[in-house]
Amino acid sequence: MEKSYDRPCALITGATSGIGAAFASRLAQKGFDLFLHGRRQKELMDRAKNLEKTYHTTVEIIIAE
Repeated sequence: MEKSYDRPCALITGATSGIGAAFASRLAQKGFDLFLHGRRQKELMDRAKNLEKTYHTTVEIIIAE
């Protein structure tokens, strides 16, 4: 996916489930590029791929405790 710096972006913590996942989906739907933070790499990678494919947005993941 080509990176665009004229789009809004958001950092979402706890993005693998619950409220964080809901915010990620809603913001991607509104055209935001995303930075997703969480502890579970596989779940974050899966979510990022799904959001990129569904909403044509750029998603980077940050794995941290």
